[in-house]
Amino acid sequence: MVFIRHRRWIIGMVFLLSIMLFNLPTTPRNGAMLATSKVAFDWVGQASYAYVDDNTMFTSPVLVNKGAILELEPGDYYWRVSGFGIVNQFEINSLLGIEAKEDNNNNLQVKNIGNEKAEVKVRKGGLLTGSFILEEDETKKLDDASAIELMAKVAENAN
Repeated sequence: MVFIRHRRWIIGMVFLLSIMLFNLPTTPRNGAMLATSKVAFDWVGQASYAYVDDNTMFTSPVLVNKGAILELEPGDYYWRVSGFGIVNQFEINSLLGIEAKEDNNNNLQVKNIGNEKAEVKVRKGGLLTGSFILEEDETKKLDDASAIELMAKVAENAN
């Protein structure tokens, strides 16, 4: 009878230690395809940080705290919580998005709503009248919005 009580105690301690050491990644989900470069990390467990890397071997990881938001370039990423845990994979898709709104003064507010730098070309009357690069979430005001045509593409090698 004494042996059975000790065995239950040992099994209980092993179970408790495994719960304390195991960490379950919750956000971002495994296999998630994201359209934003700002990624929040969260998990269930006692670990205080997680590893994020662009390769499965975690040769150059970035450490993130629980609940932290990390800004990442489009691509494939892997993450795992410190201690015992599983490796999750997620992807940040490249997204080009431009929003143009005319204000009351006949000016055009052009905003980059994607997650890539955008090269915007401005045409008026069929002629190219200018171009500019918008960073993520950046807005630019254009005077005289009448008959303006905008074309956008992902900016290459823009500094």
